[in-house]
Amino acid sequence: MPKKTTIPFAKYSQQIKAKAPLVQVLNNYVTIHDVANVILASGGRPVMTDNLPNSQDVVKTADLLLINAASPRPNQELLDLAATAKNDQHPVVLDPVGVAAMPSKLKLCQDLIDQGLVTAVKGNASEIRSLLFERSQGSGVDLGPGDEVTLANLADFAPAFKAYALEKGIILAMSGPIDLVTDGERLAVIENGHPWMASYTGSGCQLSGVLASFLAGNPGEDLFYLTTAAMVSYGVAGEIAAQVLQPYEGNATYSNRVIDQVFLLEAKELERRAKYAIQ
Repeated sequence: MPKKTTIPFAKYSQQIKAKAPLVQVLNNYVTIHDVANVILASGGRPVMTDNLPNSQDVVKTADLLLINAASPRPNQELLDLAATAKNDQHPVVLDPVGVAAMPSKLKLCQDLIDQGLVTAVKGNASEIRSLLFERSQGSGVDLGPGDEVTLANLADFAPAFKAYALEKGIILAMSGPIDLVTDGERLAVIENGHPWMASYTGSGCQLSGVLASFLAGNPGEDLFYLTTAAMVSYGVAGEIAAQVLQPYEGNATYSNRVIDQVFLLEAKELERRAKYAIQ
């Protein structure tokens, strides 16, 4: 795939490590450990306070707030914390985990977006289709059959994808067989990644952690390019992790290998492997 724009991967990675941004994470309990580790691996510092008074204090001092919609916190509490981050001019990343199966969480995400409290949204195709069309074939937190976006059906999906981001004033990112990023005008199509990234719980949550580090660690940079860089970086880490996996190792080890490769990934290797085009 030809690259029409060169993204400064090395610059972004260096700035994350130099800043070591503090990321406040409101996560589900299943993947919280992996999300913390992948934020550390990408150069950020995670904090995951679990009661309201402390959460409000941390949100005010953190560089970014990451909200996982499957967090067990009450919806209004999540809205209030996002409003605090917004008032303090801190970015908010939303991962709409499970909205295809949970109407109350879909409503939460719609409210966060419609109230202008969200900077970027990252989800799988079923989650994104639920936001765009209020319907999908997803069940639980998984991508549903028939919801996938590929190069073959991209032309049918892209207009609605871009229009939603433009209308809501957000960066919209979607993971899958191909990854997509848009700001409503530009569209990045990314072909990095590995099929095994769908074989373990939490790969999407990990990706949101990487995205949070990129946005928090690079204030003032172009959010579209930052989000694209985060998606490419995580996809390349997944590719390398599959290559170093031993014959007797399976999906649980692979999950850790991905985090390892986020930590070890060098800019030159990332640039060599990156497969993306910006339309």
